Amino acid sequence: MPMAKPIRVGFIVVQSGFGGGEVNVQSLLTRLDRRAITPVLLAPADSPLAQQALVEGWEYLPLRPAPFRSTSSEWLGRKFINPLNCAADVALLPFYTIYLERKLRQAQVDIVQTNSIFAHLCGGAAAQRLGKPCVWQLGDIVSPDLGFGLPNQLCRQLAMRQSAVVVPSQATRAAYGNAPNVTVISNGVDAD
Repeated sequence: MPMAKPIRVGFIVVQSGFGGGEVNVQSLLTRLDRRAITPVLLAPADSPLAQQALVEGWEYLPLRPAPFRSTSSEWLGRKFINPLNCAADVALLPFYTIYLERKLRQAQVDIVQTNSIFAHLCGGAAAQRLGKPCVWQLGDIVSPDLGFGLPNQLCRQLAMRQSAVVVPSQATRAAYGNAPNVTVISNGVDAD
């Protein structure tokens, strides 16, 4: 019996840096069974993952880096929410969502995977607009004390609308209301 056609999974990385979310994506991209899954990396051209994609021969589609700003600022040694940056980011969300929707359509993916707050917000919405399932790989706990609790509530509500949310701990799961679509898969530690 012939094998089924591999599922095309679009991995969205919206920033050029290389942090925890990107390490998780890299781990998935290097270990997935290519007989079952065809990963498609969507990432900024100057990102380390994009450079690795070119070396490894992974399917890759370049993205413009997300133009979002830090939602917090520091003043007199204290960190606080920056309402001007928050307003600018909110204004950019629909435009970057439409951009990602176009890129996902071009990549012809079956499933979308996101791994950072802005990727979740824009990639999740773009997947929904295309009628594609979206999996959030969510490692962030958005503080209920931040911005009068509005960012926390927004993330909780949007997480419930995704096909699945993967978190690394019970604490992260609890932060999103223990929704039925949230699954805990602990981050492994590579002992080699």
